[in-house]
Amino acid sequence: MKSSREDPLMGYRFHDNRHTGITRLVRDSGNLKLGQKLGRHASIATTMKYAHATEGDLRKALDAAHSSRESFQTDNEALENSKEIKRIV
Repeated sequence: MKSSREDPLMGYRFHDNRHTGITRLVRDSGNLKLGQKLGRHASIATTMKYAHATEGDLRKALDAAHSSRESFQTDNEALENSKEIKRIV
């Protein structure tokens, strides 16, 4: 019998395509409900079993949240500066 190193398809099941498709959709969209709809799952808990998250996914999400927060703070500072300028003028 061949090992999985010798045969990369050993252990492959057609059903694995569902996991891959749902994982990619959730990863790209960030929307678990879309994965639920694609998989036709009645429960979001089932979708969560399909949507595999990696450390890279977590890092990307944290970076996006950090960038969003920085952008929000910059926008608020600009708004406050604008209000201060209007008070002076």
